[in-house]
Amino acid sequence: MAAVDLNIGISAYLITLAVLIPASGWIADRFGARRVFTLALAIFTLASVFCGLSSNVDTFVAMRILQGMGGALMVPVGRLAVLRTTPKHQLIKAIATLTWPALVAPIIWPAARRLYYQLRQLALDFLY
Repeated sequence: MAAVDLNIGISAYLITLAVLIPASGWIADRFGARRVFTLALAIFTLASVFCGLSSNVDTFVAMRILQGMGGALMVPVGRLAVLRTTPKHQLIKAIATLTWPALVAPIIWPAARRLYYQLRQLALDFLY
């Protein structure tokens, strides 16, 4: 796939997020936060697997759109479920616990990736 194809996939994902996030609260109220969150998680996971296995641009873009659907429902509905089930005195701690992985991951990922590649190269050096 060319860089343009990847950009189309990214754009499809972001447009789907932008369109569906505003509707996520209504969907959670209509069908239940737990049910919507579970379905969103399943959709996002399956779409991620099939996105990685896609062999052409059309399948890749379709799977990115499905990922966007799952992501648009997963994050806000997950927070909504926490807001509805957590006692008020524990709300700040619960939201912080829910939010910190998304904030820390971009900081940790580059170092973890570099360590992985260094260890992989070290293992390859011993093999050859």
